[in-house]
Amino acid sequence: MFINNSLYPTKIITIILCVTVSLVSAQNHKSQIVILTPSEEKIETPIKNSTRDEEPEWSPNGKQILFDSKLKGNRDLYVMDANGLNIKRLTANSAKEDHGSWSPDGSKIVYQYESKGNTDVYIMNADGTNQQRLTTHSARDGWPAWSPNGQEIVFSSERDGHREIYIMNSDGTNQRRLTNNAYESTDPVFSPNGKWIAFNSEIEGNSAIYIMKVNNSKIRKITNDNKHYDERPSWSSDGKRILFTRGNARTMKYALLSISRKGKDLQFISPKNQSISRGNWSPDGKRIVAQKIISKRKALKKEVFTMFKPEQFDNYVGSFVVKGKPNLTFSFRREGNRFFGDGAGKKNIELLPSSEVSFFPRNFPGEITFHRNEIGDFNEVIINIGKKMKGYRIK
Repeated sequence: MFINNSLYPTKIITIILCVTVSLVSAQNHKSQIVILTPSEEKIETPIKNSTRDEEPEWSPNGKQILFDSKLKGNRDLYVMDANGLNIKRLTANSAKEDHGSWSPDGSKIVYQYESKGNTDVYIMNADGTNQQRLTTHSARDGWPAWSPNGQEIVFSSERDGHREIYIMNSDGTNQRRLTNNAYESTDPVFSPNGKWIAFNSEIEGNSAIYIMKVNNSKIRKITNDNKHYDERPSWSSDGKRILFTRGNARTMKYALLSISRKGKDLQFISPKNQSISRGNWSPDGKRIVAQKIISKRKALKKEVFTMFKPEQFDNYVGSFVVKGKPNLTFSFRREGNRFFGDGAGKKNIELLPSSEVSFFPRNFPGEITFHRNEIGDFNEVIINIGKKMKGYRIK
C-alpha cells in the first residue's frame, strides 16, 4: 500500500521588491486521470497526452470510465474504455457539464449542467442521447449520485440559502431535503446497501466526511483533521470503507485516504509526493480511478496600490463573522500605516492594498475584498485565501 507522510509544505515564501509582491500561484494547474492498484503500488495514466480531465468514475461493469474534460475546449462529459481507448464525447454544447454518475445498471448517467450562472441536475442515456432536466429551481442544484436500486438520486442544493443534501425520484419527482444543519454539505453518495449516505460538510468548521442514515435519523462524523479539509467520499463495493480526498486548496496538495465506516483505521492510499484526488473504487475493489493534479507554480506579480491612504482602512476595521460558521470570525485593524488581519487560526497577517477595497495577504496567495451595503457602509468582506468565504460585520 502507498504510504504518504509528507504531503504539505510548511510555508510559502513571499518576496517584496519595491512596490511589487511576488506570490506563488497554486491555481495554475492541470489534471490527468490515473488508475491506482494499491496492492501492487502501481499507477497508470490511461490518457497520455490530455491534461484537462477530471472526476472519473468506473462503470458498474468495470469496463469503462466516465469523466469530464476540456478535450474540445468546453467542459463536457466523456466516456472511455478502462485502458484509455475509444474515447467518446457524450455532451457537446455551450453549457458546462460535469459531476457525472452512472446508474446501477449502466444504462443512464446523471450529471450537473451549468449555464448562465445556475446549475441543475440532468439525466441522459449512457450513449449521450435523450438528455433531460430533472431540477428546475433558480438556486444551484448539482453533485448527483444514484441509489443502488436506481430508483432515487441524491444531490446537493442551495435552494434554502446554503448547500444541503436532497433526494428525489430518478424521474425528478418528490424532491425533499435530508439535512438541515445550516452549513455547507455536498458530494453525497449512497452506500452499496442503500442504507447510508456519505457526504462532506462544514458542520464543525473544516470540511469533514460524515455519514447518515437515509431517513436522516442520525449524522455521524467519521474524519477529523483541523489542518486540512476532507471531501469527495466514495464507498468500497462491500460498504466497509470510504475513500476520500484530503486536501489543501492553497497549496494544491491532495491525497487519497480511506477509513472504515465507523471512523477507524485511517489509511493513506495515494503515492508519496503526488497530488491525487477524487478517487473512485472499481466494482471489484482492486483498483482506484482518480484525478492527478499537475501543478505548475509560477510567480505572479501583484502591484501594491501606492495611492491608498492609511486612514481609508478605518472603514474596514472591525470583526466579521463568516456566513454559516458562527464560530469563525475575522478581524481587521490598522497600526499607523500598516494593515493587519486575524482569523482562521492566523494572527498578524499583514494586508497590502491592491485597490481601494481589495487587499492581498503578504504570506498567502489570495485576496480580501470589502463591500458596501445599500447605505454605503462596508458591512461585508470576501476572504479568498485558498477557499472563498463571505463575512458579515459583527455589530
